[in-house]
Amino acid sequence: MPSVEFIIDGMPVSAQTKNDALKAAYCKKVARVAQNAMAGSLPYVVPVRLDVKIFYVGGVKPDNDNVTKLLQDVFEGIIYANDRQIHDTVLMRRDIDEPFRMSGVSPLIAFALTGNTPFMYIRVTTEIDRAVIE
Repeated sequence: MPSVEFIIDGMPVSAQTKNDALKAAYCKKVARVAQNAMAGSLPYVVPVRLDVKIFYVGGVKPDNDNVTKLLQDVFEGIIYANDRQIHDTVLMRRDIDEPFRMSGVSPLIAFALTGNTPFMYIRVTTEIDRAVIE
């Protein structure tokens, strides 16, 4: 089944930020990274699952809901045709400075963690079983 995964470097920006310039620049960055990851493929037109893993460094924790909403909006027309296609969303947030154990993680995450700087791992896949609730 088709899927795409990629890393977005830096702290995520909330959809609710009052700094319009920051939000616009971040949306442009996210769109560029998503377009590069899709490598010219057309957006998916079937149900998808969105996995978001946020890795931050101490201080202010990113707002899960507002970060995810911004991503869903930016990915529309790039990764999927419409955000109504998102049937499953899995969200995780971790402080890089706190101890944690990794199991079966993407090599992209393992490599990004070596930088010890904030990032987000994104995976969108059409591989979902809508008949199963986990």
